[in-house]
Amino acid sequence: MLATLIDILVLFGGGGASYDQIVYLLRLLDSFKDKKISIVTGPLFSSIQFSELEKKHPNIRFIKQYNHSAELIPQAKMVISHCGYNTLLESLMNSRHVLMYPRRNIRKEQIYRAKYFKKLNYADYIDSTQSDSVNFSKIRNTFEKKYTVPKLKQCLNSELFDLFWL
Repeated sequence: MLATLIDILVLFGGGGASYDQIVYLLRLLDSFKDKKISIVTGPLFSSIQFSELEKKHPNIRFIKQYNHSAELIPQAKMVISHCGYNTLLESLMNSRHVLMYPRRNIRKEQIYRAKYFKKLNYADYIDSTQSDSVNFSKIRNTFEKKYTVPKLKQCLNSELFDLFWL
C-alpha cells in the first residue's frame, strides 16, 4: 500500500457545474491550511476558472482533467467527491474516509446514495442547505475518522449494490 501523500483529495468529475461547489468547499477547507490538499477537476471545468482558483489558493494543488484519479485515492487520507459510484467504490476498496458532496439538481441518485451511506455511518455528506459550521464539522469529523470505513465486501450487500447502479 502506498504512503499517504495527500491529506484531503477532492475529486469532482465532469466539472462543468462544479465551480460553485469548489468555491464553497475551499471556504470550508480554509482551516486546513496545514494539510496537503489536492483538487481534481473534470474535462468540462473552465480553464479561466481553473486559473483563477490556482492564483487564489497557491497552497492547494489543482489538477485539471486527470484520467487516472483512481491512482490518487490510495495516496489520500480522506476523499471528498460527488456521489458517483466509481469514486465511492475506489474509495471503499482502499478503505479511505469519504465525505460526499452530492450534486442535487443534476444527479438526484447521488442524494439517495449520500443519505444511505450516512444512515450506515460509513460517511457523511455536505448539504448546501445546512450552515457552514455544520458542514465544516462534517469535514473535521471525517478527517478525524469519526465514521466507520467499511471493507468493500461488507458494504456491497444487495441493497447497497442497487444504490450504486441507480
